[in-house]
Amino acid sequence: MISTWYEKMDEVLGRVMEHVGPNDTLLVLSDHGFDTYRRTVHVNSWLRDNGLLELKDVGALTGEPLLKSIDWAKTKAYSIGFGSIYLNKQGREAQGIVFGKEEQDLLTKIVSGLESWVDSKYDERVVNKMYRGADVYKGPHVKDAPDLVIGFNAGYGASWQTALGAVPSELIEDNLRKWSGSHLFDPVLVDGVLFSNRPLF
Repeated sequence: MISTWYEKMDEVLGRVMEHVGPNDTLLVLSDHGFDTYRRTVHVNSWLRDNGLLELKDVGALTGEPLLKSIDWAKTKAYSIGFGSIYLNKQGREAQGIVFGKEEQDLLTKIVSGLESWVDSKYDERVVNKMYRGADVYKGPHVKDAPDLVIGFNAGYGASWQTALGAVPSELIEDNLRKWSGSHLFDPVLVDGVLFSNRPLF
């Protein structure tokens, strides 16, 4: 049980505090918080339904993992991983078709569409905020980073199928797995914690 682990961690912290001197500073922190994961979101399916991802079989609603079923000559965006979206860029992807001004137009379209997506079952927004990769990532490999990162609303998360690059028929489903909690939400919704044995400021 989760409560048992809180007790165990409290015991560990108590033992550490016994060895902390009067001039020592003890910090306990996390880089994120946690929340329930109730609804699993198929990002590639959303891209498909919005005309940005095409499958090889005309009229098909489902596609295999690892992006195997995607028709790259007609696909402008795809998702793999937990909330990353890539444009099918010419010069980066092997069969990229997106280039020039279309890149920014597509990013704007995807951001607007996902930020306005409402889950009809609960009348809640699926996405709290979209982040542009250029604003999130830095360094020599930034050109290979996702073009967009989804800041999911609490309770929503990229499906296992999305993580593997699959395209299920549905858009959103109830999360029925035992993995019922997550930290992969918009960071502003799951703040980390910081405990200290003395004032820091």
